[in-house]
Amino acid sequence: MSILEQEMTLIGSLGRVKCVAMFDSGASYSIVRRDIAEQIARLEFRFADSKARFSDEFVVFDTLTEAVIIGAKTMQAWRITLDFNLEKVIYRKSAERLRVV
Repeated sequence: MSILEQEMTLIGSLGRVKCVAMFDSGASYSIVRRDIAEQIARLEFRFADSKARFSDEFVVFDTLTEAVIIGAKTMQAWRITLDFNLEKVIYRKSAERLRVV
């Protein structure tokens, strides 16, 4: 298994959407469904227990069963890891800047 899900808020210049994001270590890039992208515009995401805003470039797909998929490139840049034993997405709650990899 290389996929975990986590509730989060997607934030853009036009609004915000709460959704369940799929974290997929097998996906190179992050993907967002077109209707979500059009609804919120520029995309950032936030975990419920963190004030930090995470962002990256997202590929927009017309048809996608998930609202958003967070891929390996984004996870590496923000030091997000997946603990499959605990089935948890682990991230720094005080992340302030993007790490260039």
